[in-house]
Amino acid sequence: MRFSLALPALCLALWACAEGHRTRADGAPPAPDAGAADQAVDAFEPKDGAVFDLAPPPDAAPDPDAGADPCPHGVPGDALALGDAPYTGALCPGSSMWFAVDLPAETELSAVLSFRHRAGDLELRLFADGDLGRAVAESAGADDQERVGQPAGPARSLLLEVYGYRGAGGAFTLVAHRLPAQGRVEAQAQGIVTFDNLVFDPQGFTGERTVQPAEHLVVQARRVFDDAPVAEALTDAEGRFTLTWAADADQAYVVEARAQVRVGDLLGQVADRDRPAAVYALRSGSFSPDAPPELVLHGSADEAIGGALHIAHTVGEGLAFIAPWVSGAARVTVSWQAGLPWPCGSCYGGDQISLGGQLEDPDEYDDAIILHELGHWFVDHFSADSSPGGSHRDQQVPPTLAYGEGLAYFFAAMIRDTPHLVDNFLGAARHIDLEAVTQQGEALDVLRGTTDGTAAGSLREELVGGVLWDAYDGPSEAEPFDQVALGVEGHMAILTQDFGGAPPPDVGARGIDLADWLEVAACRLGAEPLQPLVDDRDFPWAVTGQGCAEKQRVPTPFRLQARKGQVWLVADADGRPQVLPPLTVWRDGRLVRAGWRCAGRCALGPADADAAWVVTAPGAPWPGASWLGAKAAAHVAGGQRLNGRRLYRSP
Repeated sequence: MRFSLALPALCLALWACAEGHRTRADGAPPAPDAGAADQAVDAFEPKDGAVFDLAPPPDAAPDPDAGADPCPHGVPGDALALGDAPYTGALCPGSSMWFAVDLPAETELSAVLSFRHRAGDLELRLFADGDLGRAVAESAGADDQERVGQPAGPARSLLLEVYGYRGAGGAFTLVAHRLPAQGRVEAQAQGIVTFDNLVFDPQGFTGERTVQPAEHLVVQARRVFDDAPVAEALTDAEGRFTLTWAADADQAYVVEARAQVRVGDLLGQVADRDRPAAVYALRSGSFSPDAPPELVLHGSADEAIGGALHIAHTVGEGLAFIAPWVSGAARVTVSWQAGLPWPCGSCYGGDQISLGGQLEDPDEYDDAIILHELGHWFVDHFSADSSPGGSHRDQQVPPTLAYGEGLAYFFAAMIRDTPHLVDNFLGAARHIDLEAVTQQGEALDVLRGTTDGTAAGSLREELVGGVLWDAYDGPSEAEPFDQVALGVEGHMAILTQDFGGAPPPDVGARGIDLADWLEVAACRLGAEPLQPLVDDRDFPWAVTGQGCAEKQRVPTPFRLQARKGQVWLVADADGRPQVLPPLTVWRDGRLVRAGWRCAGRCALGPADADAAWVVTAPGAPWPGASWLGAKAAAHVAGGQRLNGRRLYRSP
């Protein structure tokens, strides 16, 4: 389900989860109160898998009007020298505090800032060698700690800046650990990550469990006393990993398997909905680098971490399916907590999947539901729909909503290569067969046709998903009319290229609906093989392939580029000049040349920052080309960039 509004978090806790099974993304023990490394290990070594959460000092933020210089060290030139002892103080709202750190040669720095996030979100930046133009490290999370580091190398003068997100202030403790690189040994930890998977069939959970390896999972080695990550790897198809790092012989280490998956530039993670930045993780016991054990990290279904690892593994499966067909970096977060429901059940919006953990309808082991919501994320980033979101299950809904939801369910079916979609409940299940057109084994009339006998009428999402499935799979004896077999390659080409580029032709109902998909598919396949699929589902649409010609954009035979202060028109192919029709040249919205002739390479004029050059050819089948300087581009875009938005003022 896609949800179009911001979702409020519920405060009702239906199931208690031990804190040791839900660790924060970068949260772990605050810095020790003593500087000695061996004392720190003894004080902060986890016991029985527990994760320490020591609060920083409870002092309130100072009042800037309370006296002389209540906000010290507010400029780099007034930085306080930070030695081995922790600094405890408070940040004034709207200000910064600066600390100077001398780092000897061949010494690593690990700086940890501890505070109460709920009292004010503080951040930490690290600058090197007096260069304040660019931070060499920055930590800006949403937890009770921030940490930055600097690897060992030549001696350096460093500056640490403590500042508040959106001007926040508050009490904090800052400690700078200096760790000599001499005497380090090469350490290696190996192991496997697994989780319990709950077996189900069309009737629901069978009560059986299988142990399954977790693939694509992020695994980290961490130093115990400051919780700093020292090595990272991904699990393979067998759930195995190998971590290698330069270790301090007198330090203890742990390994964490995070409910975080990475496939190329695609990242997915499962975060605690109580603390949105808290990624679920499973931690080993501590060990010495000279005798690392063979680690087995297992997420049991009896604990919340088992569900979190299953979600992460399933998201990783989906990202691995998507990755070969897309380019660019993208991230999705699954917000879930065992026992807690979302008002929408499970839904997607704003790069977040809100997954229900309610006991009566737990979605953490429902593969089809997880992949359905990931399908919405995929469409949001790499394809297109115009679904308004909202309630849709077991209803005939408007065509755009039916398309958005039916496409997401088909996406889940395509990844698993099965037409069977199962949603498990406590003691029951909902089973849809996209191939047989049945719900709970019944061929319901509402699964076919529309409410008014037109393509603009309401319809079931299962009709959309069924047509897409028939176009995906190959011919069978049960469906001799189905001669379409797009497979993964054909479907993903339509979704990422045809719907991921220029808008499709808008036929049928207003907005993107099944009729639009059929017309786009007909541009590739022709109308004849698609029509039997439509007729079998009683969808009232005659497939024609209308709009195909309009979608075929003819490329412009030249380009505009800046070189040596001039904007040039470059029209060559394989080094040979192209013959062009008479051209029209515009600068800053004003016509400057008409009927202009150019062959090969021609200078248009200065490549000024505020210039906007456009070259067209009236009557040509291609649109032309443009070049904008930096100021011109900013002017055309307009608005103001503010906190991740481009803001425009209403007159």
